[in-house]
Amino acid sequence: MRKDYTYIQRIAEYGGLTKAADELFVSVPALSRFVKNKEKELGVKLFQRNGKTFQLTYAGQKYLETEEQIQTLWRNFDNSVQNHTQGLKTTLKIGFPLSLGKILISKIIPRFEKKYPRISLYAYEDKVVVLNRLLLQGKLDLIFTMKEFENKDTSNIDIFPIVSGQICLIAPERTSTVVETNYRPSFSYPWLKPKTINKLPLIGLRQHSFFREHIKKYLLTTIAQEPNIQVTLSTIEHVLLAVDSNIGWTPMVDFLVYLSGLKHLKLYSFGSQPYQMNLVIACNKGITDSSANLEFINLCRNKIRKEVHKNGIKSN
Repeated sequence: MRKDYTYIQRIAEYGGLTKAADELFVSVPALSRFVKNKEKELGVKLFQRNGKTFQLTYAGQKYLETEEQIQTLWRNFDNSVQNHTQGLKTTLKIGFPLSLGKILISKIIPRFEKKYPRISLYAYEDKVVVLNRLLLQGKLDLIFTMKEFENKDTSNIDIFPIVSGQICLIAPERTSTVVETNYRPSFSYPWLKPKTINKLPLIGLRQHSFFREHIKKYLLTTIAQEPNIQVTLSTIEHVLLAVDSNIGWTPMVDFLVYLSGLKHLKLYSFGSQPYQMNLVIACNKGITDSSANLEFINLCRNKIRKEVHKNGIKSN
């Protein structure tokens, strides 16, 4: 899907720049510059401004309609070529972190392979930092990631947002620990006081894990001392199972809890400000030229968002 169409469509959908920028993972000033440059390029106003409210003009409506028609023509062309070359086999190389293996392997990959038998999926599971490197090296076509490509040339990378969530503390449903909480508007869950966190028996991830480093940094700013990690495990799935078994608490991104399928866990917010983390699909440019590959991306986005939403958190 063309970036220009996506940006204009999101602004129209949300009626302004702020929520659209959050959805697209760009800054508001950058999105504002994009609109001005696009209007200058086309020589027409795409939006009627009223304060912070943006409403499509007649020209803006026609622009979106025309873009949709163009995309339909390209999909029809691509499908015609695919139908003509049914005997040819292609490979889509995807990478995903351990935390997403369950939903991808059980619910997404089989469904895609049934519909597109001529496309062979090469699936590779590893740490987020490794997946990012392999994508930039061209060894993978598409990855699921939560880490930015720091100090790297990403001009050949497209980003598709999936969900956004907050780091929180996960507790067993029947915990014996007495905690003090209150509610704060910017947090998604009951807020824990720092002195409570100091006493908690925590379960952590292995050393040098991407999540461990981010979460440890957030904990240090909250409790001003080394967290009381009593158990260290190798995967997010094992950590959450340990919490479910009442072995301890763990800091974790909320959407990973909901994707785990575990139903009997409690979530608590903590810290002075919410710590947001985003799950995105990153892929090499040109991958989405194929309607089948684009459908795989949309299938993943929709299925993951549905699972997260079903279990109690809204996707952005």
